Amino acid sequence: MMEHKHTEAFMLMTYKCEECGTVEIIWNSRDGVTPFMGPTCNRGACVGATLHENWSGDVYAPDYKPSVGERIWRDGTLDMMRDIKRRMVECNSEYLSDEAKQDIEAFIEKIAIEEHESQPGWPALIEAHTGKVDGL
Repeated sequence: MMEHKHTEAFMLMTYKCEECGTVEIIWNSRDGVTPFMGPTCNRGACVGATLHENWSGDVYAPDYKPSVGERIWRDGTLDMMRDIKRRMVECNSEYLSDEAKQDIEAFIEKIAIEEHESQPGWPALIEAHTGKVDGL
């Protein structure tokens, strides 16, 4: 195995839903950290949280080729963060300050840049080949 900065680099990682027990393998496509408590379940209407489990069973797979629709971790981009923050603002607009309400697009841009710059290489979960960002 090549030397990487993060132990979970290029690993096939097992996540298990706390609600329904569904197990999903998610590939970390980069040399970056991944959440221990992961994404919401990818099974039907279940919205249970998933946990990374069986760490010793993670498989190093730097040349892995995910299938269409498989979820993978990759470095998040500023555009992804804008979309995430836009959705957050839309879902919680009643809590915005009067100042933020004056120019919502400027507010979204400000919080997206702050979040993105504070976490370079933040882990984004996307569907392989479709680019759909988890949670959007």
